[in-house]
Amino acid sequence: MTGVISGMTTGSNALIANVSTGTAQPVATTSLEVTNFPATGPMFSGPRETPFVCQTDAFDLADGTTLGAPLDANYRQQNRPLCRTHQDRHA
Repeated sequence: MTGVISGMTTGSNALIANVSTGTAQPVATTSLEVTNFPATGPMFSGPRETPFVCQTDAFDLADGTTLGAPLDANYRQQNRPLCRTHQDRHA
């Protein structure tokens, strides 16, 4: 079974799944607490270090380009593929 979850708020969220056989009452229910972090983080590394020096416009990627300057004060970047295919092309 596969599903898409939407509408989560930032912070703690309860995911609840019900199994039903078409009756009014579910035959099984389970839940899971998950934490939704904003796109700006922190997600893996904890609080942002200070001072933070963003150098995305100076770091050279394998194709010779850079990520460019950050889009905002949270140092976000435009989404772009950074993987390559077996023919050394951007995927």
